Amino acid sequence: MAEQNGNNNSTWKTNVAEFRGFMRAKVENIEQLLKEYSACLATLKADVTELKQHTAREAVLVEEYTTSLKSLQDDVGELKQYVATQKTLQSRKSTMWGAIGGAVVSSILFLLRDVFRRILGI
Repeated sequence: MAEQNGNNNSTWKTNVAEFRGFMRAKVENIEQLLKEYSACLATLKADVTELKQHTAREAVLVEEYTTSLKSLQDDVGELKQYVATQKTLQSRKSTMWGAIGGAVVSSILFLLRDVFRRILGI
């Protein structure tokens, strides 16, 4: 029995030593994984910071583009108004020249009528 206890004790010590070695390896693996995860986390944090900077820059660009678009829309509105004004002025010029031309022609016709009446003695 003492011999068996010695063998059991030796087996138990061997098992404990193997278990400790196994656990040490597991702890080392876990520590290595923690280092890798920490490195990944640092990379992710840097990526998030960079994305935030890009997002901030893009927001500024969107604001600038929106302002430019608004300015262009205002310019287009002014140009439309200018074109409409020019069309109105052209129409008025045509009407004015038509009226002047009509008045000149009427005056000439009246003068010719008077001239022909005098010539013909009517």
